[in-house]
Amino acid sequence: MPCVLLIIFLRPETSDGSNDLFSELDVSIENMNKENRKANRELDEAKKEERQQQEKLEEEAKELEKMSNKQSMLIKKVQDQSSF
Repeated sequence: MPCVLLIIFLRPETSDGSNDLFSELDVSIENMNKENRKANRELDEAKKEERQQQEKLEEEAKELEKMSNKQSMLIKKVQDQSSF
């Protein structure tokens, strides 16, 4: 039968209130960690949105290039036809 050893670290109670300070620091650290996780989620969402906008911009640039090339070709055809 396996034996499980559980070690618990207890902060000693002191008369100067340092245990209260540790508790406050624990709460403060936990709050900072929550804020950090939230900020990271928001950053990830912003990066995702930026990638999507960049992809859309690239697709629109390709379409614009195609239309520009087609317009140039049609202008050339018109010029060739008018030269006859």
